[in-house]
Amino acid sequence: MDLPFAQSLFCGAEGLARVVTASAFRHPEFGRALGVTLVDGPMRGLLARAVVALDEYGTVVHTELVPELTDEPDYDAAIHAIRNHHHPCPEDAAFTTE
Repeated sequence: MDLPFAQSLFCGAEGLARVVTASAFRHPEFGRALGVTLVDGPMRGLLARAVVALDEYGTVVHTELVPELTDEPDYDAAIHAIRNHHHPCPEDAAFTTE
């Protein structure tokens, strides 16, 4: 659960101009509702590392919950799910990796 300013710094450093981030910093019920709040151990209260990808209508098209906090999600799988689910907008053409 990163703070909004930390997410902005990360996106800026990685050149991620079209990413919408969300923070549960002021809304801990978010993690509980999705079942991603760590309930024990030294990281208790933080959120597990997960990816939820939505299409342009807010429909969930991909989810992944990684087994360890040190593991990275399969970002390519999330991008693939999004690109194969919706009709690409003109801006997507510049970001096509195929």
